[in-house]
Amino acid sequence: MAADPSSLLERLPGLVGPLRRLALVSPSTDERALFPSAQVLTAAEWDLDSPRPDLRFDLVVAPRVLLDPPPQAARIRNLLRSCRALLTIERPPSSGDVSAGAPGSLPAPLAERVIARGPLDRTAHGAGDTVALLRGELDAPLIRMDDYPTGVRPILPDLAPLHAIVRSFDERGLPLALGIVPALLDPAMREFLKSLRHLVPALHGFDHGYFRYAPRLRRSNDPYNERGTVGQFDEFRWQRARTVERKLSEAKRRLEDELARPVTIYVPPCNRVDGRTARVLRRVGFELCLCDGAVPREIIPWRRSDFYGRSSDFGPETDAEIITLHATWEWDVRRRGDTRSLSLMLELLAGALAAKRAAIERLASEVSASRAG
Repeated sequence: MAADPSSLLERLPGLVGPLRRLALVSPSTDERALFPSAQVLTAAEWDLDSPRPDLRFDLVVAPRVLLDPPPQAARIRNLLRSCRALLTIERPPSSGDVSAGAPGSLPAPLAERVIARGPLDRTAHGAGDTVALLRGELDAPLIRMDDYPTGVRPILPDLAPLHAIVRSFDERGLPLALGIVPALLDPAMREFLKSLRHLVPALHGFDHGYFRYAPRLRRSNDPYNERGTVGQFDEFRWQRARTVERKLSEAKRRLEDELARPVTIYVPPCNRVDGRTARVLRRVGFELCLCDGAVPREIIPWRRSDFYGRSSDFGPETDAEIITLHATWEWDVRRRGDTRSLSLMLELLAGALAAKRAAIERLASEVSASRAG
């Protein structure tokens, strides 16, 4: 039996299932009541003409975004960058304006992102209004892994165990934002990075203080920094802004050339970044800072982790969209005899991802079924 189009929006809360991270863009009072746990984004909180890479949602419900004045394509793209799926309402163009992209219609360049369309209740909305479900640009959790090939610890003489840890994400088809310390890379490391299909390269400082702190760990016979020989620090604290800019711009450009991939994410060593460095990041082309310290948002978008730790601390009840691990910490877990925690974590993440994809498919089926009715 075909779905009842008049109740599609009312039934939506019962269809989203594992899509727990919801956002409403400028919702009505009724829509707020339907999704009491959703994050509400008003025009004052999100200028739709600007991207917000720090926001991540499973589903964004934005019924009126197409009714706003142009440029609609830019607004829709910015919404799609922040979600797995976008639900909106199209209104047929008036008799005097039938061009694609007219107020109320989906811009033609984004038509390929439509997963499903179906009619909406003609009483509550304008005649011929259509529900459109679009595929967003976010598909998997944002998994961040710091310290490749290391942070301050001496580089392992054999990187095969570390490479196996990193490659396990690639084998699961899970994109990995790997925090790479560019000054420490050698040709073999670069070849390994180029072999990863799902790598999202992120710059992790310049040298992470390695040449200063690794010798200290060796002298102290504390190669894994287990006694806290080296504490927290800001790599660029005593350096001039123009020196920081030269280092980061050259490292970014070289890494992009070597890996043939854009490098737009920055991960500060020890989660320490001040306003001066944040301004440098913006100038040299970084779009997002992943940091669990404080970053001035008006300078560069940033996002804190939902989970920060080791795979051995990750469990079935963990609800996290941005996950931070460390390559060196995961090696600690393995060298102490725990060879299962990372695999179990990857199974949980892959299972959660599959459930969310299935929920979006069910939602698309409901939207399409409305057309059949």
